[in-house]
Amino acid sequence: MAPWVLALATLILLLGLFWTVSGLIQIVHGIRTDTRTIAAGPWGAAAGITVLVYPGPSLLGLILFFGIGLILDGAFLVAEGIRR
Repeated sequence: MAPWVLALATLILLLGLFWTVSGLIQIVHGIRTDTRTIAAGPWGAAAGITVLVYPGPSLLGLILFFGIGLILDGAFLVAEGIRR
């Protein structure tokens, strides 16, 4: 197996675990302190679980999401440069 495939698999696994644990921590923190972080917790946990259950489609979605974001960032920077 190619090293880049293992790197992508590792990144997806770490991202899914991070989002899941982060969501659970936000839920617990929201319960203990009565803040609005409790509302963001389930979304983060659900995103993490989704990435862990469906790593292939999640990787494609993340590539598209970040790719579009980078294109938009570049377009905004060019527009700002032209404006100045």
